[in-house]
Amino acid sequence: MSTLLRAEYFVYRNIIGLALIKKDADGRRFVGAPVELNEIHPDAHIVENTLDLDMKGAQVLMDDLWRCGIRPTEGAGSAGSLAATERHLADLQKIVFGHLKLGD
Repeated sequence: MSTLLRAEYFVYRNIIGLALIKKDADGRRFVGAPVELNEIHPDAHIVENTLDLDMKGAQVLMDDLWRCGIRPTEGAGSAGSLAATERHLADLQKIVFGHLKLGD
């Protein structure tokens, strides 16, 4: 049975809705109901996940969130890495163009 957690942005409510969808081997699809939360003691050790996603399901969620406009926090993940790479490239361009004559 495959599990997907899909995300959709609802502009009029300014929220991202999540839908848990499972598909069994026979092709039947199931959708999750709203999650029920249970109170726990502040020192309690959480041993059971609310849900599990395989890597494919996690990738679908990541792609959906990206489509909804969610990006990694600045300085973390690929967005932060790209910004650092761009700054490094700009520094290298200054060094190269400052010491080489182009067009000769």
